[in-house]
Amino acid sequence: RDVEERGRDHHSVEEQFMTSVEPMHQSLVLPSSKYADLKFEHPFDPAAAAQIVVEEVNAT
Repeated sequence: RDVEERGRDHHSVEEQFMTSVEPMHQSLVLPSSKYADLKFEHPFDPAAAAQIVVEEVNAT
């Protein structure tokens, strides 16, 4: 999307991912994922994931 809609070049998008997005994922998201009630591995079917969430909410 950044390339197509915002006119950024592929290199700058990749560099931002490697220097900002991935390190933050490693330091913040992964450690806290042990507290998650649900985890969806990529790739996943959005409709199936939504159904699982609805079922979990209704079960509580």
